[in-house]
Amino acid sequence: MFVLTLSLLACTSDADVKDSGAPLCDAPAAWYPDADGDGWGGDGADLVPVESCFAPAGHASRTGDCNDADPAVHPGQLEPDCGSQVDYNCDGSVGLADADDDGVTACDDCDDADGEVFPGQPEACNGVDDDCSGAVDDGASDAATWHLDADGDGYGGARFEVTSCDAPAGYVADASDCDDLVVTTYPGAAEPCDGVDNDCNGTPDDGGGTGSTWYLDADGDGHGQAGTGIAVCGTPVGYARVGDDCDDADGNTYPGAPETCDGGDDDCDGSVDEYAVDAAIGYADADGDRVGDEDVVVRACALDAGFVATAGDCDDLDAAVFPGADERCNGVDDDCDGDTDEEGVDPLTWYADLDDDGAGDPATGTLSCEAPDGFVADGSDCDDGDAGTAPDATELCDGVDNDCDG
Repeated sequence: MFVLTLSLLACTSDADVKDSGAPLCDAPAAWYPDADGDGWGGDGADLVPVESCFAPAGHASRTGDCNDADPAVHPGQLEPDCGSQVDYNCDGSVGLADADDDGVTACDDCDDADGEVFPGQPEACNGVDDDCSGAVDDGASDAATWHLDADGDGYGGARFEVTSCDAPAGYVADASDCDDLVVTTYPGAAEPCDGVDNDCNGTPDDGGGTGSTWYLDADGDGHGQAGTGIAVCGTPVGYARVGDDCDDADGNTYPGAPETCDGGDDDCDGSVDEYAVDAAIGYADADGDRVGDEDVVVRACALDAGFVATAGDCDDLDAAVFPGADERCNGVDDDCDGDTDEEGVDPLTWYADLDDDGAGDPATGTLSCEAPDGFVADGSDCDDGDAGTAPDATELCDGVDNDCDG
């Protein structure tokens, strides 16, 4: 009944409102007796709040003061003295309390609920202020060492380093880069033939590199065997730059070698004896006189039937006509020397007919396919100085043998 009376008095304190019979506010608040005036009401089980639109004197809107007789004691209050037995902040413990049993009192411990957190605890990389210094992960005992990666190849050099829990920008854990200013130089990098230790193993050019494959060249012809490639810089003894030899046991066999008539594929093109440099030249011999037509030519290691090695036949359809043939009196250039019937093997005998009587002097006989000028085939003139004397002349009574009958 006492509480209700106070509530009615508070809500109807305005005379005009009281006279009208209307309440002063829609939802009166609860106010708790605050004996020490520290803004916190007590926390006793028998504490009775006052409902009012306005704070009554000696009352507060918050409750939970564990000592409402001491204004220095209330929730949220600092506990300034680690040696005090007073629970200033009403949390149920005094400054000497060590809730996490880490050996540090609550007032000195920045987290008295975590036994791994207290002043002097080694800082670790865990995102927690382990040593209560106010900084997280500072000087962590398990911090890593990071190395500057100046060329951005993923490998740092040993010269510049920092220690921290996380890698700073531009730093990596690896410190094995032997030249941190060249992006193509790092452990495991490709080793081209450039005189530089690109893979940081201490030896330049030991990895071979692009374009430095060599092939075993057993026959020393400058062409190696496919499938025998090794990658080294420089020229290894017994190796060649190309691996295209089709017979590495024969120094005369390799791509581009002269093809010869040996029954082998000397130039490694898949064909045998084609266009051989020592191939025979053959000429068509249509008439079988063993001399061919120089206008019909073939080259082959073995001449087919109908071809011969000798050319110069001026008529390959006549077996009696070829260089060296007997010249005959037939109006043909039998020996292909460009002349016809000269010194034929079957010449006629011709006689000088000085008196032009159709009969020649038998003592002047000469051999020729054709009659020389002034010569005739009849050599029976008994007086070639007298045109009236000839084998067919009329015998006269003149004391001369006119008809040469003796």
